[in-house]
Amino acid sequence: MAQGDKTKQNDGHKSCKALALGLVKCLNESSCIKEEKRSYKECVFGKNLSAFSSECEEFRDKYLQCKHDQVSQAVKDRFLQNPDSFYPL
Repeated sequence: MAQGDKTKQNDGHKSCKALALGLVKCLNESSCIKEEKRSYKECVFGKNLSAFSSECEEFRDKYLQCKHDQVSQAVKDRFLQNPDSFYPL
């Protein structure tokens, strides 16, 4: 893998990391964590949690989209490197 490729992948990783840290910070300040003493997973993926603020929901959605984009790009890169592995004979 070329140096430029590694930098490109690390930039994507860092962008998701920043969103993840923003989500954690938001959750730490939310009543879901502070008052209700729920786990991060319960606060992020739980249904009908009134304590999950719309601001945290925005962080969650952006983070999940970022991770989805990373996986999509990884699959696309793998396909371009070895297309025969996706179409077995």
